[in-house]
Amino acid sequence: VTNQLVNNLNLIVTAPDGSTSYLGNHFSNGWTTTGGSADTVNNVENVYIQNPVSGTWTIEVDAVNVPQGPQPYALVIDGAASSTSPPPPNYIYLPLVLKTSGSTGPQAGFWEDTFDEFYVTPDQAYVDDFATHIYVPSCNKYFTITHLPQESISSNSFSFSGAFYASGIFDSNTTASGTDGLDHLDLTYFGCGYVSGGPWSWDATWQNTSQPTHFNTASVVEPNSAQQLPPSASGRHVVVTPLSK
Repeated sequence: VTNQLVNNLNLIVTAPDGSTSYLGNHFSNGWTTTGGSADTVNNVENVYIQNPVSGTWTIEVDAVNVPQGPQPYALVIDGAASSTSPPPPNYIYLPLVLKTSGSTGPQAGFWEDTFDEFYVTPDQAYVDDFATHIYVPSCNKYFTITHLPQESISSNSFSFSGAFYASGIFDSNTTASGTDGLDHLDLTYFGCGYVSGGPWSWDATWQNTSQPTHFNTASVVEPNSAQQLPPSASGRHVVVTPLSK
């Protein structure tokens, strides 16, 4: 059978002993058995427990491969009984614990490391307002440099080029890493000339669900903006470079 799946979610049901697990669509005579391998072909997976023991069963939806997230899913639990009445035969007894694992794409919201920050849009499809903090010793000024366009996230990675450039990959839904740098970025408006630096490495983590608020306080040199920071700020050191390369 040819695998036509783009995103692959696996169903795993674990018995109350915490060690006996059942994979979706692994059957023998119509009932789910232990062992086997995960189903990577079908987009519907089932687990049927023939003689379930009483206790807490754990249901996991494991996002093992989601290159085009986010990937919604639905769970159906049939024949479950309350803890005050006996369960019908051949069905799982409540309580159940639902758990998701794996990565379904980067968390939407604000991401940050020491000198870099950015946002992931609510649909988890774009990186927005990627920014770095720099210091220009020759004019003794600190700046936040922001890349204004939204950049698409594909296969959990993104990149953009130009006077301010960056690339990154989401290692999990809450961690990301990459590089960025400046190549003759125009800061003549601030009396600092053209500056260059990097490439620098960054490691960002998800902070919260906030989204960017844009203020008209920055000097814009499309597609980037430069905003001067107070002397108490910090940033990567850059050098003034001639305009001609």
